[in-house]
Amino acid sequence: MGTYLSIDLDYWQNDADELAAIRFLHKILGLRVPKVIFHEHDSLLEFVNESGCSKLINVDYHSDFANFGNIHEMETEGCNCGTWVDFAEPLKTFEWRYPSYYRCFKRGEGRCDRYQAQQPSVQTRCWSRGKGLRGLEVAHKEGVKGIRTDAVKAVGIAISSDFWWDRDTRYTVFPAIMHFLFSNRRKFSTVCRSVSTMREWS
Repeated sequence: MGTYLSIDLDYWQNDADELAAIRFLHKILGLRVPKVIFHEHDSLLEFVNESGCSKLINVDYHSDFANFGNIHEMETEGCNCGTWVDFAEPLKTFEWRYPSYYRCFKRGEGRCDRYQAQQPSVQTRCWSRGKGLRGLEVAHKEGVKGIRTDAVKAVGIAISSDFWWDRDTRYTVFPAIMHFLFSNRRKFSTVCRSVSTMREWS
């Protein structure tokens, strides 16, 4: 059924290599598949569900995956930028690609099962194969190397600018990425209004 590739620009929020980021995005924008760009990551959910893809790869500083154990947990937390993967269908496989195993996974800075759902049972369950309400096959890996672009059927990019504001001077890669994406704006089938009106999108 193919792979939906979801990319959150906050993947490059810490000490990022500007050239490596743009090189990766250049490769992805070159794919002859539908591409959309939105401000918030959960806005991509509709496009993921309509794609019919059975696998989702999320290139992101955060997992956006709580792996709820029951309907009550799911309804209580709801769909937001930290849980939207739980609402994606008809997924069978989910793979989280983060920039740093230590920061994002081991230290927990990017784990939404801990910081969004805040359920102790979810913390131990989340990254066990087949566990949770959805019974997904789950995986997590550092970096973007090895992503099979030939299996990608659609691409969604989230700006997530709220994670870029009020940062110190290390966070200089964001303007360069935005300029690159703007220069390639015709390659997107959908650009949401909240992105098109950003001062960086010009």
